[in-house]
Amino acid sequence: MQRGIEVMETDRVRNLVMRRAMPDDDQVDFSPLDKAESSLLVANVDSVTFSYFGAENDFTEPKWVDKWELPASYPMLIRMKVKMQDGRVLPEQVTRVILGPEAGCLESAFQRFCRPRRPSA
Repeated sequence: MQRGIEVMETDRVRNLVMRRAMPDDDQVDFSPLDKAESSLLVANVDSVTFSYFGAENDFTEPKWVDKWELPASYPMLIRMKVKMQDGRVLPEQVTRVILGPEAGCLESAFQRFCRPRRPSA
């Protein structure tokens, strides 16, 4: 299942929504989310910011960054800050990412063999 979070603007009201779609093995982008039904997470938001906690490699200390630029690995934590249209700031939400390196592969339960979900470029 893929998840996407976006801020939608309709009639000058911004809502934080989540869309879910099941990709097939050959999926290389988030286009299935375009047709997925949205679920309202928070209504009437002004802004949403994300930050990511993780290490660049096994030899550096993890730290918070505003943009995750390491496509070969996942952050350990993701933090979301939401500011409402009336100026209130919601409590920060911090979520632990529970994915291992094998999350990007298809595995045979019998042979325990992992093949990439996407062909290499």
